[in-house]
Amino acid sequence: MRVGMLFLLMGCSGQHAPGPGGGGVGADDSAAGRDTDSGDPDERAGRTCVDGRTDLGAGAPEVYAHQLAGDYVVVEVESEVFDPFFVMVSYPGDGTQAYEDGAPVVVTVQPSLDLTPMWNLDPKGYFPPEYGMVEVQAVMPGWSVRDRSTAGELDFGGDASAAAVVEAMRFATGRATTVEGWTIDQLVAQPVCTAPIAMMATSSGGITGTRALELAEAELIADVLGFAGYENPSFPMVTVLDLGSVWMDPDRETDGDGNGASWDDGRNHHVDTDTCDVSACEADWSTLAWDADINGAEVFADTPNMWSEDGLFYLDVNGNGALDLDPDLGLDVDGSGAIEIDEDYVFFPHEDPTRDPARTTWSRELTAAASELGLFETWPETVSTAEESAAFWDERQLASRVAAVSENLGPDAQISMVFTAVPHGAAHGDRPQLTVLYDAWLATDTTVRLNPSLDVAACVAKGDELDGWGGGLPPDTPLDRDALPNLALPEDVGAERVRYLATLQLFWDAWGPPIDCPGG
Repeated sequence: MRVGMLFLLMGCSGQHAPGPGGGGVGADDSAAGRDTDSGDPDERAGRTCVDGRTDLGAGAPEVYAHQLAGDYVVVEVESEVFDPFFVMVSYPGDGTQAYEDGAPVVVTVQPSLDLTPMWNLDPKGYFPPEYGMVEVQAVMPGWSVRDRSTAGELDFGGDASAAAVVEAMRFATGRATTVEGWTIDQLVAQPVCTAPIAMMATSSGGITGTRALELAEAELIADVLGFAGYENPSFPMVTVLDLGSVWMDPDRETDGDGNGASWDDGRNHHVDTDTCDVSACEADWSTLAWDADINGAEVFADTPNMWSEDGLFYLDVNGNGALDLDPDLGLDVDGSGAIEIDEDYVFFPHEDPTRDPARTTWSRELTAAASELGLFETWPETVSTAEESAAFWDERQLASRVAAVSENLGPDAQISMVFTAVPHGAAHGDRPQLTVLYDAWLATDTTVRLNPSLDVAACVAKGDELDGWGGGLPPDTPLDRDALPNLALPEDVGAERVRYLATLQLFWDAWGPPIDCPGG
């Protein structure tokens, strides 16, 4: 499967997890540790806003319309790293700005572990016009947006992609111009605040975004307010779905295993989530097997973007030498509504379609186990070896890099993590993909939040969407895992607004509330 595409397509729709109440921190427990008020703006974070509105004349770039996020242009930017280098700039189009001095500028990082063909003609902006923000997004090497392509080869969210994000940061802060000499404020024809900027990365884009923050020089980092992350995968086993995924649940309308959650019945029972650290989780690979004659598109016929190259790894739980599938129910052979511990389990690779034949790279833990178990007399040429897999994923870490990222950001930077009641990725109720990353940030000098304060969320939510929800954790508060269901943002808020909430929290803490709250 093309993992980047999967994380791109998976949204936050689904059934609610158990609501507030019961154990842990409850809905009315603000005195017991919930964050209901962001407090006064941080005096350290002054802002530099510029207004260079001018007529760009006949050479002005073509303006396109997002389905969601207002207008956008794709422009070539001066760069000493890439020739050519392009960015997509999304902006309200009607002059809406969140603050009196101008619109905040946010560098956004999309899931970048896959070449996403639909991004060319339908790129995704993350902030609708009413939010009053300007968004800068790098066109990654090997990608195209409106048929503009940055130089270089596709590296699936590796260091070349991170370098492109750094170049986008230069343009966002006014350090670089377009090749025509236009600055960002001239391009969007409204006042913008170019210092400090924020970064928002969604899902696996967090891997690339944090790597960019690690690589950026001190002068540039000084103009970065902080990092907002929406359900970023903390380590490669999460990224490549070794822990399972919510979309693998045989029936998301039913709590098949009776544990109180209707979305986690596609999880991998053979991973010990109590052992997860910044690199991996322990897992039982003893029944790992290989089927050379079947692929993901055949196993998950109703799911788009499965890998089509024959060959997959699975757990042959009953040891019968075959992958057990029901013609209608897939892996849920007994029809219980859950993939149970005694049923076979299928794994997913990252696929590189630029090679001929396509190359699949499975997790380093899985590939190492396949090597140790001697599953192949001759290793398949379409499968990355254990050494190749380790090298690939070592360049695409997140949680294990947090200390280095924090050191480069400095103690004044802010980290804003957000998650919802139903995750868009890994399907374990104790959410190691979240807790491992939060604890990693917590161990650094950088300030970290987990979900927004209640006043920030109320600025965006509509109607009764927040009923029974008491706010996220105050900054730098140790996490009680039992409180996760109550801390989760209600699913009705939706992924689009959750990403905005993560970003707004950074600016709210620094500059106070925006002119208008878009929640109505």
